[in-house]
Amino acid sequence: MLANLIFEKTEAPEVAFQESSALAMCENEKRVVRQLFEALLYENLIEYCFEGGKFTLNIGKTLITAQGQITYFSRIRLDPNSIKRDGVPLTLSCAIKLIHSLPCAEEKRNKLADELKHTLLLCRWNQKNLVQMPSRRALSYNRLESALIEGHPYHPCFKSRSGFSVADHEQYGPETGGTFKLQWLAIKREFLSANFNGETEQSFWKRELGHSTYNYLTDILRRQGGNHQDYDLVPVHPWQYKTIRLLLEQPLADSDVYSLGLAGDDYQASTSLRTLLNTSNVNKASVKLPLNVVNTSSLRTIEPHSVCTAPHISNWLAKVISNDEWLQSQNVLSIQKEYAGIALKNPEGDSEHGCWINALSPSLCAIFRDASVLNEPNAKTVPFAILASTEQDGKPFVAHWIEKHGVEKWLDALINTAVLPVWHLLVNHGIAVEAHAQNMSLILNDGLPKKVVLRDFHESLEYVPEFIANACIVPEFEKINPEYVNSPLNHYYWMDDIGALRELFVDTVFVYNLTELSFLFSKHGYCSEGFFWSKVASALRAYNDSGVTDYSRINRMSLFEPRIITESLLKKKLYASSAHEEFHHTIENPLAKFFKDTCGESHA
Repeated sequence: MLANLIFEKTEAPEVAFQESSALAMCENEKRVVRQLFEALLYENLIEYCFEGGKFTLNIGKTLITAQGQITYFSRIRLDPNSIKRDGVPLTLSCAIKLIHSLPCAEEKRNKLADELKHTLLLCRWNQKNLVQMPSRRALSYNRLESALIEGHPYHPCFKSRSGFSVADHEQYGPETGGTFKLQWLAIKREFLSANFNGETEQSFWKRELGHSTYNYLTDILRRQGGNHQDYDLVPVHPWQYKTIRLLLEQPLADSDVYSLGLAGDDYQASTSLRTLLNTSNVNKASVKLPLNVVNTSSLRTIEPHSVCTAPHISNWLAKVISNDEWLQSQNVLSIQKEYAGIALKNPEGDSEHGCWINALSPSLCAIFRDASVLNEPNAKTVPFAILASTEQDGKPFVAHWIEKHGVEKWLDALINTAVLPVWHLLVNHGIAVEAHAQNMSLILNDGLPKKVVLRDFHESLEYVPEFIANACIVPEFEKINPEYVNSPLNHYYWMDDIGALRELFVDTVFVYNLTELSFLFSKHGYCSEGFFWSKVASALRAYNDSGVTDYSRINRMSLFEPRIITESLLKKKLYASSAHEEFHHTIENPLAKFFKDTCGESHA
């Protein structure tokens, strides 16, 4: 998909999804259909035969054929032009009709159909209204976040954004690069939990907002009848404010909440939609705000328990990294600390206010994330997801760097930077992080990967208590939030099985991340996928042989089993009865053949 960067204002009324004929199918529609069927096949949601590069499958009484291949980690890659129903190119409308034969609840099928339609609608709007730019390679980090329009490379609902109208997409979607100010509320302190990392509230807000904006907001609060001693500030995404306005009517009428209007710095949406980048000052915090929007697999609200826990987790990781001799000597890992959070809470025994607080708590909170680490001097920082993209010249985004340094040198630098630190955190410390492409940024020096920056730990970090290397510095979660007291395993951050940690690592670093880069490199002739993954295996083997981490810990991770499980993202959307329910399928593990008879087993 090509980069669309320069936003042109045009009339773009909300239009109903229309069926397209086979002859009129655009590339966007082919992509949605392709990713839908790749996911259906990959997750074994439909049976198929594969022979001679041809997939044959029946959905109901309909015969579907497609040309393609099965690549590393069993990923299925289809030729979008070859997906046909009885010899005729398959449109999205026809594909949606076929979805209704799947054995899941009708509500789930309808929801998936609506999200697929909306994905295509927004893709078409982008194609019509955003002017293509020859290359994104020279853009700044913030502009790259806006220019990275491709969306999730695997999930078929990669731009569903259910809840966003076309007008909302135009105003608040990352692709347009539009900027906006945050809406501000003042809420009685008794209804809030806040963690400002040891800083006083007043000091935090004056530093975060600047004295002028802080004084402006507190002056509005005072004129409405409130004061900064009894109320604290909470930022809200302006789109979110519109969606929760009715729920705020009662607390506004009771003066439990005051609406202070739009104020402060300008922000733009990042590719994650709910994380907003400060465009007035790129070194100031990115603010993560909940949105009542469904995109890919998830409703993009924020779990209330995680908001004030976030700084504790970031401090823990920062301490682990700063005290680790190997990480310090390599100097290849940084984190975007989530250093402050504020969320609604229901005072104990308060039934009078519980109704509006419980209704709003996942939809009204804020996490502040350090952005200054993305701006190292004399270096270029890029969103990790853009590495696997292609520019308008037909070459990968990384083409010039590969041509300058050679694929082997560049790939070695990438693996040492982006894979080994995450592996080290896992096997040496027992901490698994969700290092998928959207949670990573890459810092490069002269085009060579130099450092990886990880983020988003408040909802995506896992550990097994007995596998933690240094239990003394793990946050005392039960003291942070009463919700954690006597809570079950596998519900928050602590798991009962090391296999869950391995799965998080393999899924996010390999299966749904670096496979996109290895496939791209193979497609453009830089190197075969076999060479790519042999380099990954060699780097892991060298790390394992280095003595940095005991083999006893490495072997417990069982990374090199011939067959492993991976998360089924589409199956979850179709069959899950709750947000915590997970689905898995078994895949081939290409690392197994590279590690046959290696030191990892021989030293077991």
